Amino acid sequence: MPIQRRLPKRGFLNFENGQISCSLRLSDLRNIPEAEISLLTLKEHNIVSQKVKKVKIFKSGDCNKVLSFKDIAISRGVLNLMRSIS
Repeated sequence: MPIQRRLPKRGFLNFENGQISCSLRLSDLRNIPEAEISLLTLKEHNIVSQKVKKVKIFKSGDCNKVLSFKDIAISRGVLNLMRSIS
């Protein structure tokens, strides 16, 4: 059988590194007591895996407290919600 048929069509996955990015909902952050959310904070509270290097937070659910994000990508909906709360 030719090598073109034996190789996968979509590419290879590296299972050693695992998942390096993660997306979270805003409602997942309700139980964190800190006001400043960072990647280290999420790892300490076991919300994301220790292997994760990038996190993006989307507006799903609601949050009544003002949060500040450090080194985390947020969606436009979360940004508008935090501006309207404060």
